[in-house]
Amino acid sequence: MGSVGSVGSNLPHLPTPPHLPVPPSPRPPIPPSPLPPVSEVPQRI
Repeated sequence: MGSVGSVGSNLPHLPTPPHLPVPPSPRPPIPPSPLPPVSEVPQRI
């Protein structure tokens, strides 16, 4: 009778089915950094 627990698709602690695609982030995209690329920054040792 352990076959029911092996399904794992209707567990009480899982409100949403597993393996769901992640929804797009509601927050706006990160703006480009005002600082120049690291490759162009003179490395000071």
